[in-house]
Amino acid sequence: MNTPSKTHKKPNPKKDLLLLFAAPVAMILLAIALVYLPRLFANPTYDFIYSSCGRYSYGCADRYSIDADGKITINTSNLSDDSSSSTLYYYDASANTSTRIDYANVLNYSLSASAKSPDNYQLKSENGSGSFLFWGGSSSDSSWYLADGLKKKQINLPEEYSGSVNFIGWVEK
Repeated sequence: MNTPSKTHKKPNPKKDLLLLFAAPVAMILLAIALVYLPRLFANPTYDFIYSSCGRYSYGCADRYSIDADGKITINTSNLSDDSSSSTLYYYDASANTSTRIDYANVLNYSLSASAKSPDNYQLKSENGSGSFLFWGGSSSDSSWYLADGLKKKQINLPEEYSGSVNFIGWVEK
C-alpha cells in the first residue's frame, strides 16, 4: 500500500511581496480611473452668460436677472462705496473660451435661468489643491467646471481682476 506523503510547500517571499504591493496599487489605479475617466466623456454643448466683479470690491453694483421672455434685465444698486460695476462675459462651450460682451449684445440672446443646462450640465466651482496627499497645490486655487454627475469638464473663466463669477443664464438654441 502506498501512503501519500505529506509535503509542505515552501513559502514564496516573492509572491507574498507581489500580493502585498499589488492590492494597494490596484486600489490607487481604480481610484484614479474613477476620477479621471468620466472627464473624458464630458461634452457640454450649451453656452452661458456670466458676470464678474473686481476682487477689491465688496459686491457688484449690478444685479442681473432673467425675465419671463428669457431676456436679461439689470438692477443697479448702491451697495457701498466699494462696490463696482460688473463685466459681462459670453462663454462658448464648443471653444472653451469666454469673451466680453456688452449689455446691448446680451439682449439679442434668449436665456434660461435654470441652474442646469438643457443637456444637464451645471456650473460649479471647486476650491482646493490639485495635490496628492501632502504634496503640492494651494488651498486658495479655484477651478470652474461644467459638471453632470461624475462627468465634468474644467473650463476657463477669466475673472476680472480675479474677482467673483456670477452665473446669469444658459443661452437657448
